[in-house]
Parts: sequence; structure tokens; C-alpha cells
Amino acid sequence: IDRVSALAPMPEDGTRLFAVAVPSDGGFDARIVDATGKVYVEVQGYRTVEMPSPIDAGLLAPLTNAMA
Repeated sequence: IDRVSALAPMPEDGTRLFAVAVPSDGGFDARIVDATGKVYVEVQGYRTVEMPSPIDAGLLAPLTNAMA
């Protein structure tokens, strides 16, 4: 990650937030926004790399279950 900017306090009233990501320079730029388009967090230059070996399925289970 090249830069993270907190642009507004996170809402505490149950406002639904969305992640909007777009490809940029071999990575992604992303924003956390509400339904009106207000930007709360901006992430620039997010990149990943392939893991050198497979991750044990047991270690991935909590993440997999959370995303289901």
C-alpha cells in the first residue's frame, strides 16, 4: 500500500458502507464510501503477490467462512 488517508470519521449510526476499487498501475486504488458518495477512507497503490506455497486450508477456514 502506497498511502492510506482517513478523510472522515467512520459513521456510528449504522450507515452502510461500500468498498469501491479500481485497477491502477499494477495494483488497485480503493475508497470506502456511503450511499451518497461521501468518502471515508482512501487507499492508493494496493498490490499483492502470489504466496510461494499453498496456505493450509485450516488456516483459511475462518476467512472463507467470514466471506460466505
